[in-house]
Amino acid sequence: LEIATASDGGSVLLAYTNAAGRGGLRALRGGSLLLTVELGPEVVFAASGASRIALTRLHQDAGDRTQWVLVYEDEPDSSSLSMTPTGQSLVVELADETSQKLALGPLAAVNAGPTLHISLGALSDKRVAAIFMDGRSPTPASILRIARAGGWPEDEKDDDDELQPTSSTGRLELVWGDRLDAGPAPASLNSLSSEGPLLISSSRVARWFNIWGKLVSPGKQISLPGADARGLEAPAGAVLPHGTLAMLLATQGIPSSVQTI
Repeated sequence: LEIATASDGGSVLLAYTNAAGRGGLRALRGGSLLLTVELGPEVVFAASGASRIALTRLHQDAGDRTQWVLVYEDEPDSSSLSMTPTGQSLVVELADETSQKLALGPLAAVNAGPTLHISLGALSDKRVAAIFMDGRSPTPASILRIARAGGWPEDEKDDDDELQPTSSTGRLELVWGDRLDAGPAPASLNSLSSEGPLLISSSRVARWFNIWGKLVSPGKQISLPGADARGLEAPAGAVLPHGTLAMLLATQGIPSSVQTI
């Protein structure tokens, strides 16, 4: 079960696989009575099932509807031409706060093969950063991609160089930028602010990535002294005040330790 929450303390998005094996979404919020919740209707996002689900809530301006980005590995059904799972994504919007109804944007492919170790981070201006491992790769390497809900403004200019208005349907479209090598996998992604930079951390090293719109520039690499290279999981991170990041990682001879960057 994956959970993403709205920062205003309102609705919570639940993503799961239901009893029929389908990927489902439901929104909930606190009920009118103490210790009660109100559940919205279920929306199926993957009829053949989903795994490795990751969620993040997009940053929003005043008056905007709450939106999340969902990235997952789909499970091909028996009628598919290919039985290889692929990485898919979509925007989920809270269409009605009273009934907790959800609206789904169109599917946007993230990866053409098995998609492992997905980690997401929300950025400003409806952008989201994602890292993952392509299961077709012979070596465990992470891939970084940046997407924006509603497309990229610089891609929507006509011949007169005028920006075109974003349609209602286009608002829920997720458009991904290019793939970039992001170091060893598995890894975790953390952002010190909605403008970046991003810190991508594996079991032994971390690296900064600077973000401008959809452009990404690799920065300084940092070694994590004492970290155990045999660790099978990416270190967990939490952003603290004053531009500080705390990471929980396995160390040699010690189950876990905390380092700050």
